[in-house]
Amino acid sequence: MAFNDDEFLKALLAQLEHGDWDHYMILCYNVITMFPDQVLHYDEKTAKHKIHSLDRILKHFEEKEDYERCAKIKEIQDQLKNC
Repeated sequence: MAFNDDEFLKALLAQLEHGDWDHYMILCYNVITMFPDQVLHYDEKTAKHKIHSLDRILKHFEEKEDYERCAKIKEIQDQLKNC
């Protein structure tokens, strides 16, 4: 069975999310910090979801004592809360 590009990316992300949580979190971090405007573009419903998701990413990096990443995610999260 052949995958199109979208199906391949979705399968890859699902595999990372369920098989290698640390790499998945690093990927999320990289995307968020590369495209913070996408995080900050929201409506009231998605803002709560995004804040919760950022909390999960923060917790992951706090547990790994990766405080530089925590600081960047917290900065973006604070901007989201203040918009």
